[in-house]
Amino acid sequence: MRQRLGRIVILFLFVFSVSNATSAPISPSLNGKTGVLRTLSVRNLIQGSFDINYHASYFQTKDFLSSNTEDVMKSFGGITAIGIGLADWAELSLAIDGVATSFTNRYTGVDDFYQTFGDLEAGLKFGYMSDAGLGIGVDGFVRFLTNINKVGYQFDATSFGGRLLWTLDLDAAKNVPLRFHFNIGFYKDHSDRLTLPNRVEPDEAYAIGFPYESVEEFAGRILHDDQVLGAVALEIPVDEITAYVEYTTRQILDTNNNNEPSLSYNKSPQVITPGLRFTPVRGLAIDLACDLGLSKPANLGLQVKDTGETKFKNVRGAVPQWNAIVGFSYSFLPGAAIQIVKEVAPPPSKGKVTGVVMDADTQMAIGEAIIEMKGTGLTNLSTDPETGMYTTPELPGGEVELIVRKEGYQQQSAKVNVLIGQTVTHDFKLKKEVKVGAIYGRVTDLAGKPLAAVITLNVPTISPGASKIETGEYFMKIPPGEYQVTATVQGFKSVTKPASVKHGFKTRIDFVLEPEAAPPPPPPPLPVPIEKKPKVYIEKEKIVITETIHFETGKAVILPISYSILNAVAEVLKQNPSIKVRIEGHTDSIGSDEFNMRLSQARADSVMKYLISQGIDPARLEAKGYGETLPIADNATPEGRARNRRVEFTIIAQ
Repeated sequence: MRQRLGRIVILFLFVFSVSNATSAPISPSLNGKTGVLRTLSVRNLIQGSFDINYHASYFQTKDFLSSNTEDVMKSFGGITAIGIGLADWAELSLAIDGVATSFTNRYTGVDDFYQTFGDLEAGLKFGYMSDAGLGIGVDGFVRFLTNINKVGYQFDATSFGGRLLWTLDLDAAKNVPLRFHFNIGFYKDHSDRLTLPNRVEPDEAYAIGFPYESVEEFAGRILHDDQVLGAVALEIPVDEITAYVEYTTRQILDTNNNNEPSLSYNKSPQVITPGLRFTPVRGLAIDLACDLGLSKPANLGLQVKDTGETKFKNVRGAVPQWNAIVGFSYSFLPGAAIQIVKEVAPPPSKGKVTGVVMDADTQMAIGEAIIEMKGTGLTNLSTDPETGMYTTPELPGGEVELIVRKEGYQQQSAKVNVLIGQTVTHDFKLKKEVKVGAIYGRVTDLAGKPLAAVITLNVPTISPGASKIETGEYFMKIPPGEYQVTATVQGFKSVTKPASVKHGFKTRIDFVLEPEAAPPPPPPPLPVPIEKKPKVYIEKEKIVITETIHFETGKAVILPISYSILNAVAEVLKQNPSIKVRIEGHTDSIGSDEFNMRLSQARADSVMKYLISQGIDPARLEAKGYGETLPIADNATPEGRARNRRVEFTIIAQ
């Protein structure tokens, strides 16, 4: 039977899940709080709103509380409830209900009639719903019970309970027609304190053919023990119709030591309820549902006197095989519609992007470049190996960022405006990746004292570097390759070491320099010194030097013989701290114009580095190479070429 019920419920939900939903209202449960029937939602009425509802139920069955198929039980119930929104997170409810039950017994030949009316339930619910559609809440309630066939409350039978609530509302958050609710709680049941009008002892039950007590307890909903409450509900809101199914159970516990044992899970009351909720006009809801019982009454063990047959059953787990429910509700929400208003997303719109990835310098196509469509979740593309072309799959209309990567090239990105129903063209021109490595290290003397050294390489196009006078440390970025690196300090022997530099890596080269041998003693003084101008002096806009600065042939390496003249230049600069100087390098006409221009610049840079190493502020210096463009003598003669190979110092500020 359970398998058949499961197939019916699955088919019932499938029929409604294939429709398109736009918006769906929320309506009250049986007890007036927002929910399904017996399953509560975390969502509440907004502040200042209220709802009112009435639901009726009916069932008729044979062989329910006895094994006699000629015994017939009929039951009609009704519940009226009101819910009030105290705040967007709090809801108050009041519900009053009653049940009328008749039992036709073949032994007595009369209809027994039982009714309860006026049972009152008051409850308070708190809940919080996030923008993502997830909600959590808590519910508490108290029930004031009336006696069977009597008016007025028996207050010592007052019962109470509470529940934890969870809701996942994809209908409101994601425009997906689905709501899921889960409730779990506990009910402290004092209904066993109610006074029954026809209490019959078990040993007398078989004498009259039926235990009145079981019928009265069922009619009065007396379960004797506390219960764990459970409920799960699934809603599929489709336009003005909401299909739902809920499962509810009351797991009976022997908590009051009345010698009636706890029932197993399968024997405790369990009901599955499929239903439909119609909302033909704003605020009005109509429910059509049917409870399908999943549990049966437990055996009482009472026997008929003559036959010994077991005839009577325990009401504690009794649930009818079916129970029809019909009801209506009205919700009032001042100043707004009583439904969750959702933005209807525009229909999806798509477009494509196409283009070519090419080399920025050669304009040649770049094949097998990777194209990422950022934020779309789509798989990366690869350009055509021969043409470099690409075409994206359909992309959402609007701005999409494309990122292109290819080994050996710099990464490039672009934000492309995708037009609906069109293919937009966007080409990428990639620049080659600049490969660079570095050398670094420390220059010291034999005692470990840091030295301010000039660091040169055997490649004239690479400007010299310098180590810091405070630490002796240096750092130079250079292209990958094999080099000879030289550290030079005045008064010390130069040291040259090999270096292998790789792209993206730093190579450490430390230098320890030995002092040069002591210079020979100076010649004896001339008897009559001839007064002459100093080796370095200032004349108009020039710092004039009386000696030529010598370099290694075809290189920017200063020969030690020129250290003294450069020291004299440094001394003049120190004596005149306000002047700024441009160091100008010149060459003869031997070699190409391009080579001479690079060589003159490199030599001017080397002189500037040397002066910096002697304590001159770099901000006072600049270096510029003029190559062979400014000769001062005829390059046709060796003497003229020698004069043209020179370094000059021009004062640019005083």
